Amino acid sequence: MHTSNLIREEPFEAQVAEPHPMISGLEKWSAPPLLGYVKTLRRAAAQVPLVTAAGDPLLAQWRFGLGKVSAFTSDASERWAALWTGSWRDFGVFWAQVLRDTARVGQSRRMDIECAPADDAVRVQVDLRDDGGSWARGAEVRAEWFFVPPDAMGGTLTALQSVTLEQQAPGRFEKLLPVDKPGVYLLRAQALGETGSAGYVYQPSGEAAGGEAQEESLRRLTEITGGVMLDGSDDEVPLNAPVGAAGFREVWPPLALTAFVLFLVDVVIRRWDHVRSLLRRSSPAG
Repeated sequence: MHTSNLIREEPFEAQVAEPHPMISGLEKWSAPPLLGYVKTLRRAAAQVPLVTAAGDPLLAQWRFGLGKVSAFTSDASERWAALWTGSWRDFGVFWAQVLRDTARVGQSRRMDIECAPADDAVRVQVDLRDDGGSWARGAEVRAEWFFVPPDAMGGTLTALQSVTLEQQAPGRFEKLLPVDKPGVYLLRAQALGETGSAGYVYQPSGEAAGGEAQEESLRRLTEITGGVMLDGSDDEVPLNAPVGAAGFREVWPPLALTAFVLFLVDVVIRRWDHVRSLLRRSSPAG
């Protein structure tokens, strides 16, 4: 057995540890042995449907943000999975289910979802069409609002509330939902047999947060610089101070005239001898 860099190269049979959609229909495990794997530790929030004979994770999945991550600690090539690729009839079924369960669910073509900030809330907007392609009217659009804290991006979603969106126009349904904690929020909407989802990241800026003025420091600063301490009244602080109107003046005419004069001077300098001879010819004989 080769143990360098946590690589285990020895035949072993995978064992089903817990039910999972990735191995649905394959619970009566009949796969031939694998020839090696990389030893890893199990994540706290991970699901591990397959393990090695030593109990190490072989197939694991966990949530990351709004998606999923799946890890298979062996391989699907001739090095460690030669018996799988050569003689296991469910090899294609197994990997198809792993990929299908890991991949993000496609969005509905009849439902568009958008989450936009609105002060201390999020405006959820769903645009919905009916079976005929027209904007839906009177449909019941139900949605679930989830939250994932920033320090648990690999954890499970926390359901906050279930709501019904209100129709604002043909095909448009909206709702204001609260966001009071930094993190990732997820909306899942259902209507007319269609399902869609959208995410929103709430990360308030510290620069925009309010705070108290350090009046003592400001008072000392005005004493040093000779300034004046204002109390914030309307008489002392003009909120709409008059601003001088900006004006524009075209400068190309004088610039063009200057360039033309310089051009004439340049021509005269370059042809000075010829100009001087012309002046001599035109002058009357002495």
